[in-house]
Amino acid sequence: MENNATNKAYDIRSKAYEITLVIRRKTFTKKDKAVSERVAVRNGTNARRAGNFNKRLFAKKHLAKINSIATEIGNYYREKTLPWGIGGSRILPTALFFEFRAWIIKKEAEFYEAVNEFIANYPLAVAEAKAELNGLFNPADYEDPAKLRDSFRIEFEHRPIADTSDFRLALSDIAVERLKNELESDYSKKLDKAMAEIWTRLSESVKDMRDKLDEYSKDHDVNGENASKKFMTAWARNVRNVAKAIPSLNLTDDPRLEELRVEVEELLESNPDDALKTSVDSRKKAIKKADDILGKMGAFA
Repeated sequence: MENNATNKAYDIRSKAYEITLVIRRKTFTKKDKAVSERVAVRNGTNARRAGNFNKRLFAKKHLAKINSIATEIGNYYREKTLPWGIGGSRILPTALFFEFRAWIIKKEAEFYEAVNEFIANYPLAVAEAKAELNGLFNPADYEDPAKLRDSFRIEFEHRPIADTSDFRLALSDIAVERLKNELESDYSKKLDKAMAEIWTRLSESVKDMRDKLDEYSKDHDVNGENASKKFMTAWARNVRNVAKAIPSLNLTDDPRLEELRVEVEELLESNPDDALKTSVDSRKKAIKKADDILGKMGAFA
């Protein structure tokens, strides 16, 4: 009979890919040694211990579009995947692969379009920086725009999770068996960690919504029309997004996680945003239900 780790390794290979997504972008900050030394001298301290003065070579607006797209891609990547390898690789459910790849291709095009726009406006941005930085401006800090493109890159790799039974090494049977057992144990630990992240996402999102609703209710109960706290639809939306992802990310088909997902969906369906915003009774029911869900999660842990 196969051990539990072997079963987990088999299941994960059939349900997910190992993927790596790296977004490379230049920060355009520069240490100014001359200023750092002047500050140290002015304060009578050693330049090496006084810290560094780093200047921003461009105003944030020039990189805002690139940074916004990069942040969106990073958030999507973490939302759709679970942690796996030591080097930052993650696992993506096979059911989401084509949706994920299509989305990444679309965003890659937007990213490189923003990079091209930045490079086209680069001379103007440098001229603006010269006026704004004044005495801190150093033309040597600014690269030839022809070399800039390589500073912005999105690298995406996907590969099947290695098969623990596939060893093509010139080792003894005992050594091969030991390696297989180690790899299977490693897979089991990685999978446990990956699944723990789903529980954490769900727990944190439910608790955040519960606490925000409680704060909102107390403020409005006490201060009425003069209440300062505003209702945010993002509280429930964050929970809904986590719950929506669970069927794909529940790689071990954990029935407890599915049970909680159903309860979370029921909480949200029975307490829509309008009711949560205006109804004291709806907020009380939602908070109680959230407490029940969190209590179950604690019992399952």
